[in-house]
Amino acid sequence: MNEEVRTDLAGFAASLVLGAAIWLASPVLTGPEEAFDAFGYYLLSLLVSGLLLGLAGRRAPGALYAGLVLGQGLYILYRAISRPAGPLWLVGLMSIVFLSPVALPGVLLGKKPGGALRRAKDTP
Repeated sequence: MNEEVRTDLAGFAASLVLGAAIWLASPVLTGPEEAFDAFGYYLLSLLVSGLLLGLAGRRAPGALYAGLVLGQGLYILYRAISRPAGPLWLVGLMSIVFLSPVALPGVLLGKKPGGALRRAKDTP
């Protein structure tokens, strides 16, 4: 496996963890268990997460975004299985689908400076 593929996979894995962390941190930081119940927190955490991923990532902003969304979705599904919540887990999935695009500007804006910084470090 070449270095670029390993870097992309590491970025995807980091974005999975970050996506789940948004929902894990919500009750600790805001009180409500569902991140979307603390609407300001959720939107800000998506934007900041996207920016962090964009700054840290070398390429493949689509993969970083997909990992962020998938990480949130996996956490919601885990919660639905581990704690019977009725059909409300569907609301969580819908919120992920409709609100996660807030992270896209962060991924895309952070991408340019991150790429420039990485290129400057890689240049002899």
